[in-house]
Amino acid sequence: ATSDHSSMADQVCSSPPDRKPRKSLMERRAGAELVGRTSSVSEQAPTHVSVACQAPDDLPEDAHPFKPATPGPQHSGTLFDLSFPPSEKELENLVSIPLDELPAKYERDPCKRIFVNRELNLDKCAFIGFDMDYTLIEYTKEFEAFEYKQCVEILISKGYPASLRDLSYDPNFPIRGLFLDKRNGNLIKVEAHGGIMVCVHGHVRLGDDEIRKQYPSMTIHPKDVGQRFWCLDTLYTLPEACLYADLVSHFEGSSQGEPVLGDADEPGSAADAISFLDGAQLSYANLQQDLRAAFEQLHHDGSLQSEVLSNKEKYAKRDSRLCEMLRYLRRHGKKLFLLTNSAYPYTDAMMTWMFLGQTEEGETWRDFFDLITVFSCKPRFFEKGTTLREVNIDNGVLMLGRVQKNGPPEMHQGKVYQGGNLEQLEAFLGAKGDDVLYVGDHIFGDVLKARASKSMWRTLLVVPELQQEMEAWKAMYPHYV
Repeated sequence: ATSDHSSMADQVCSSPPDRKPRKSLMERRAGAELVGRTSSVSEQAPTHVSVACQAPDDLPEDAHPFKPATPGPQHSGTLFDLSFPPSEKELENLVSIPLDELPAKYERDPCKRIFVNRELNLDKCAFIGFDMDYTLIEYTKEFEAFEYKQCVEILISKGYPASLRDLSYDPNFPIRGLFLDKRNGNLIKVEAHGGIMVCVHGHVRLGDDEIRKQYPSMTIHPKDVGQRFWCLDTLYTLPEACLYADLVSHFEGSSQGEPVLGDADEPGSAADAISFLDGAQLSYANLQQDLRAAFEQLHHDGSLQSEVLSNKEKYAKRDSRLCEMLRYLRRHGKKLFLLTNSAYPYTDAMMTWMFLGQTEEGETWRDFFDLITVFSCKPRFFEKGTTLREVNIDNGVLMLGRVQKNGPPEMHQGKVYQGGNLEQLEAFLGAKGDDVLYVGDHIFGDVLKARASKSMWRTLLVVPELQQEMEAWKAMYPHYV
């Protein structure tokens, strides 16, 4: 996000806060109900859980799930005297100790921790649902680079200059959660209350004086989000953020010092947008609209899915522990379901590949789920939803006739549905409200909407960026983790 293309995440973490971070109640109690994991409590966005995307290393059957280490200082009547795992009674009577004196067996590598902002008893979650893309299946940097290049080609086909082919994707530049200012052409990183932390124009980081000149309050007002400011809040939008910054730098740097892009409130305003490309007018808002349309086209015309399916090893990561995790949950009585926005042919091909070499004879990936819903159209799924159809698993074609919605949950076992809504899914599973824990990567489409629905699902957010975040915090505050 600077002229030397350093990461915006590095810049955010390079300026430590003025005050020392507080150690939370969950940290002092060593994780409470999530035994053995050091957790931190947030005051924002109640009732969801976040987890780093990296899982623990494989361990011998007779080993503790945490690596043994040299015993720390001896205490009496504290955490050192607890059984492992501790009982609820022991935790209630626990005398708090500083986090840096936590026994080694309770320590957890930062990138393998679970963070909660409310205590969550997993025994009370009878149903656990999963998104697929960027949740059960993690995509690679090559996948992001392909998105980037394909969108460049789409823009060129719509009249943009062929010189854009010289641009290349920098995976270290963008981070999730940026705001794109359609008036000034900036990418902005904000803190929890909307205060501006970092602002870049193209690849140039703006100083405080310039930021205050453009944003006198040094904040982004919520009423402007979705209007002037576009939020790049998914992992799919990382290439979009990088390409927007590259386009701003490219056009403004290709005119011998004369600006090519304008800051017009009205797209195409001749007063502010500068001519280029045979007299065409282009504002920062025009550029964002064209770029958004290109990414929408890429994700809906099937070309992205076709490329991934043709080279799965290049674009996706296969985790050999996935099957083991799902088996473990089912052995302990959990009902599992898959709820994804991907269509069935793509879902079936990718999940079959993910489970290669992990299933028993005659077993398929579908046998691990009590219910499968594809092309769910989240977040609309959590409201009115769409028409519910059953999918023929032999050929992926939608079946004719009405779906039988009455009857016990067993009648839906092993079936695949397309569309529908939250109420229908709960009826099929026999689930209700906070009996359900849903795991996804989209903070709005998976977490906030699921939690805001009248059923009040519990939610867990997959945040792979936490690994870099925790490493930065550990470098600044060794005692913190």
